This record gives sequence, C-alpha cells and structure tokens, in this order.
Amino acid sequence: MAIIAEGFSVFVRRQTVYANLRTGLDYYKTIQNPSIGADPDLYRAGFLTMKDVEEHLEALRGLGFQVERDGRFEDACVVDQHAGLLKPCSWILRDHLEMGDGPPIPYCRMVDDEDGPPETLEDMTVPNLWTLEGHRSIRPNPAGDYEPALSRTYNTPKEAFGRRLPIAGTPTKKMREVIRKGREAWRAAGIRMLDDGPDGMPSPQPGGGRPRR
Repeated sequence: MAIIAEGFSVFVRRQTVYANLRTGLDYYKTIQNPSIGADPDLYRAGFLTMKDVEEHLEALRGLGFQVERDGRFEDACVVDQHAGLLKPCSWILRDHLEMGDGPPIPYCRMVDDEDGPPETLEDMTVPNLWTLEGHRSIRPNPAGDYEPALSRTYNTPKEAFGRRLPIAGTPTKKMREVIRKGREAWRAAGIRMLDDGPDGMPSPQPGGGRPRR
C-alpha cells in the first residue's frame, strides 16, 4: 500500500513504533497537525517546514527512536516532495503516480510491500480532507519550505488519522464519525484543539457544526 508524500513527510515503520512504545498514542503526541496517514506497515506525518520536521524528529528521539545511523535513516525517514529522500533509507521506496496532464503525485511504500505500486488515487492513503486541488497548490518558497496556495488544515489537529480516498466535498456520516473518533483520541492524549472551549470540550460551530475546511 502507498502513502502520499507531499510537502515534507516523516515515515516510521509500525514495527518500530510498537517496539519502542506501549501504544501508538505516544507517537501521535509528537504530531501537532492532522496529516497522519497509515497503512499496515507505515505511519506518515506531513509538515510544511523543516523546522517542524526537526521538532518532530527530536520528539521521536526522546521516545527512544534512533533516527539516523552511519549517515542513513534508521528508525525514521524524511522525504521531500520534490527532492526525495534526504538521506538513504533501506526500507522505503519513493515513486510518483502519474495523473494525466497534471503533476505526478509523490508517494512512499515499504520495500517489501506486496501490493505493488498504486494504479489510482484510490490505492493511496492520504490525510483526512485531502484534495487533489489542495495538493497541487503546495509550492516551495525561496527558504525551501512549502506553502499551500489553497486553505489547508495542517495547523489544526482535527482529523488525526489517515484514510482511503474518496472523501471530498460535504462530509458524509461515515466521515463525521471518523472525525469524532479522531478528536476523542487527541483529547485522550492531552492535546487541546483550537476550537475547544475553556473546559476542554468543543465549542458550538456555526452552520450546523460542519468541520471547517
């Protein structure tokens, strides 16, 4: 299975997470945005700046991860949307999914992944509320960081867990349930969301309580 690798992506293997941590919640605490994606083998967290990447890697080191060894990525792997792997890594493959006349979609998967490369977007794991238009709007700036031209949700830890396409447009009942469970998991981990009230509970949202895009 493949996971999108837009902006800056930090990949870790599930086996590494569970070898170092009792539960995945300790891993989720190191990520302050809703960019998490997962398949049976990998977790992916997305970032727009290298500063945020370094903070995430430092948090992983604090949990016992050995990020690098002898100039190669070991327990985590950093992938740039355009430059690819920032250091060699033995357990991950990076490639692109061709999308007609549009720019190809970068993704990563395990070296021993039995599913093979994705043939369509439906074969790829992406964050909640991800859209192709939003992805194509991300551009690197002169500082080497990424900036989305369209409104994104990287700064609000709402939809914390990855999903399979298609989910776009008006939230469905299933999607709202995924969002609700994700928010509960973040609160259980001690992380307050931006629209929470002083008591830690969600504030009423206008317009029928639909999630902000």
